[in-house]
Amino acid sequence: MMIRMNVDNLEEAIAFLEERGFHKARHEAANKTVDTGSSKFNIMVSSTGFIIAVSQHIKDHD
Repeated sequence: MMIRMNVDNLEEAIAFLEERGFHKARHEAANKTVDTGSSKFNIMVSSTGFIIAVSQHIKDHD
């Protein structure tokens, strides 16, 4: 099971989770930030295997 977490600042959320023992997924296809243009996301995994998909939706301020 994977939990999705929407955040306002992806980098800040990743740093917060890493300070608490999470790490980016180790699989080559899942360990980098994915940027679709309208959102960015990372897969984070706890030491016990708990998975969180952290995503930031990019708002168009024009």
